[in-house]
Amino acid sequence: DKCPTPVITCVDLVLIQSPDWNQRTVRLSTRIPSGSEISKVSFLLDNKSVGSKNNPGEKEEFTYKDLTEGSHTYSVGYDVKKGDLRTSASCVIKDTVTKPVPGISAIKRAKNKTKNIADANGTKASGGDIIEYSLITTNSGTGAAKGYIIKPDSLGRVLEYADIKELGDATFDSTTQQISWPPIDIKPGESVTKVLSVQIKSPIPTTAPSTSDPAGRQYTICNKYGNETCINIDRPFAPTIQKTAEQLPHTGPGESLFLTFLAVCLVGFFYSRSRVLAKEID
Repeated sequence: DKCPTPVITCVDLVLIQSPDWNQRTVRLSTRIPSGSEISKVSFLLDNKSVGSKNNPGEKEEFTYKDLTEGSHTYSVGYDVKKGDLRTSASCVIKDTVTKPVPGISAIKRAKNKTKNIADANGTKASGGDIIEYSLITTNSGTGAAKGYIIKPDSLGRVLEYADIKELGDATFDSTTQQISWPPIDIKPGESVTKVLSVQIKSPIPTTAPSTSDPAGRQYTICNKYGNETCINIDRPFAPTIQKTAEQLPHTGPGESLFLTFLAVCLVGFFYSRSRVLAKEID
């Protein structure tokens, strides 16, 4: 009797790891019975060969590299030297490749260390109080944020009523009045917190409200990193001198001369009146 032909069977093709976003490593399992032989197995990407192994064994691994974004199909092809071949749907993998992107969010918190106020936003600070700012940067995306620079907006408003106390590893630009930190890499799911502090000037500058600032935000220090934090400052006494001066009427030489003449007339009238009364009494 004629001996049956051995059957080579592709058992499965399994995705085992992703070394990088655009790479996939697969493991191929093949049943190779006695009397059968495979000269080569090819690894296919979207039905095109991108790699192969000669004389493969029953377990082989292969890494697909430089994958583009989008949908892909991973499969295999056999060059059978002896025996028949049986394959199945378990030897085909459908996959979607997506390039990871970072998702950065920023939060700023202010703490009054002197008065032990954990959330000082909207509260009032006094001269000498130390305000500690925490800048929290979170990467909620799928990819790393590489070389990210933490840089809040200008400290100009803050420095009107406060002095920098602690900067840590930050750098202060006196021209733009901005602080920034060296570039860092933030992994997906990672949060980084940077801290700086300022001290409210003592005494507090007696800057009066000015009609040139319709927003009316004097005696307030505000700064933004993601969200804005504002802290009110204790107002010193007599802050209205500037405003009063701005509202005084303008007088020229003519108005001054008229007022002087009017004053002389009044003095002369009362002097003459007093003389008449004195004679009537006598």
